[in-house]
This record gives sequence, structure tokens and C-alpha cells, in this order.
Amino acid sequence: MQHERTTEHTTRAERETMGRLAQLISRFADIMPLQPAYTFADRVGDLAYHLLPHYRQNVLHNVATAFDLSLNSPDVERIARQIFRTSARNFLDLLRVPSLSDAEIIRSIWVDPAQWATVESLQQQGRGAVVVTAHLGAFDYVGQLLAARRLPFVALTARTVPHLVDAAVLQLRSSRGLRLERVSPVGLRRAIQALRRGEFVGMVADHDFSGRGELVPFFGKATILPLGPVRLARAVNAPILAAFARRLARGYQLIIEPPFYVEQTADAQRDLRRALLRIATMLEASIRQTPGQWVTFQRVWPEQRPQFMPMPFVLGETERFAHYY
Repeated sequence: MQHERTTEHTTRAERETMGRLAQLISRFADIMPLQPAYTFADRVGDLAYHLLPHYRQNVLHNVATAFDLSLNSPDVERIARQIFRTSARNFLDLLRVPSLSDAEIIRSIWVDPAQWATVESLQQQGRGAVVVTAHLGAFDYVGQLLAARRLPFVALTARTVPHLVDAAVLQLRSSRGLRLERVSPVGLRRAIQALRRGEFVGMVADHDFSGRGELVPFFGKATILPLGPVRLARAVNAPILAAFARRLARGYQLIIEPPFYVEQTADAQRDLRRALLRIATMLEASIRQTPGQWVTFQRVWPEQRPQFMPMPFVLGETERFAHYY
């Protein structure tokens, strides 16, 4: 027991150290002029493309499968290299987040006033929404913009990188007050409570990290997408709002799709599947517009169904959680 407590204490200390290191690097990133910093990030992306063969193969496979191209196609390699560069630029942007003001974030992201009016209308009605996005463009900036505009927003996240790297990323994401919750029984309960209060809850929807999703067509090929967003929306009768932060030559553009509700019929499984298919269509359309910004490094179409992650609950219990909370 004493050993377990020591290990836990050491891990906590290491995470705190990584958080402080992230803050230090963030200060350095803020000093660099933006365009030279992006050029440097591009070179880091090129280096990562060569040094990380596992992720390179995953990205090549995703691009070739999505766009019906040969793995050896020059277009596949070109798009894959761009994806690595986009990811490096995203990380640079995340490093700069702590030093940015609300006004600077708002100015950097263009939003169609008519699309933003939809968000404001929901807020005025006292209704929140399940905000779904993809690992597309500067996806971290979806939550940062909503928080900067003082929208009550919480992002549900899952750890997909080693603990220490995860600690640094969480520190940067939450540095300006963005509320984060883990995908867990506690996080799910808080997300449900937030939606009932008329707040907005964000989730990525282009990859199923739990292994408990639904098999659906995506770019014309079957793969598993997460049921979490549609289960959560149906459980509390909240609308689903798809939002994507596309990178531009200068700044970003937030694209907000019209909201929709998950049907509430006697056939819950059919309701969930129809809503998930609708999300898959929106994800696909947005990815097709900027394929070089689809920064997912896991295989979207694995050769076999992913193994379940060791989670202490099943996402299918969302309705039971909603009943009590």
C-alpha cells in the first residue's frame, strides 16, 4: 500500500512538472513572430512525418481509404504531409493560447453572423446543445472561441496520449478557463447536468476511442463512430450542433451547421443510428473541403474492430444517468 501511494504521488508530481514546462514553452512560443513560428512548425511537422512511421502509415491509410486513392499515390503523400504540418501548427497555436485575450481569439476566428445567431438563439431560449466536431483544422479553437464569447461550455475529453503529454495538453487547453471533463461516470454526470442548465457540451465525433460505437458508412466504407454524442443528446433532448474550425491563410473560420434533434421514438437504437448517420454526413462533407487539415493519427478504418478500452462504465448507460441527474 505504501508503494502504491508513493507511485501515485510521483505521478502527480510529474504531471505538475509537465504543466509548468508547458507554461514555460508557451511563453517562448508567444515571443516568436507568428509567421516564422509557423514556418518552424512546418519543419517540425515534416520531421515528425519521417520519424513517426506508425502515425505516418495511419494517416496515409486514412487518406487513401477516404478518397479512393492508392497508398502510393503522390496525392496521398502530399495530403499526409500537410496533415502533419497542420498538426504542428495546431500545437503551436495551443502553446500560444494562454497569452491570448478574449478579444484576440474572437478577432482571429471569422464566424458567419447568421450561423452565430443560431447559437445565440439557443442560449436565449435557455437551451444548450451537444457540440460535435472533428479532428479537423484548429479543432481546439472551437472550445476556445465559445469560452471567449462567454458561452457556458464544457468539453468532454479522453486521454489518447501518454499521461505526461496529456497533462501538458490539459494545462494549455484549460489555461484560459475552458472547462474540461473526462469521459467517465463523473464527467458524464456533469455533462448531463450542464445540458439541463442550458449549457453547451463539446465532443469530437470522427473517431471511436472506446470501441463501443456503431458501425456506419463513412466515405462509403464501414467504420465505427462514437455513439456518445447522440446518446447524450437523446437522453436530455438537447439539440446537436456541428462546428468545425477551418484554418485559413490568416486566422480561422468557424463553420456552424444548423442544429437538429435526435428522434424520440419507441425504437431508441434506430433513433441513435439515424442521428449518427447524419453526423457522419456532416463530418465527411467538412473533411472533403480541407483534407489536409484532418489531423487524426489513429486508423479510422482499422482492419479489425478495436478492442474495448478499460472503462468503468458503458456509454449505453447514458439514459440511466440522465434519469437520475
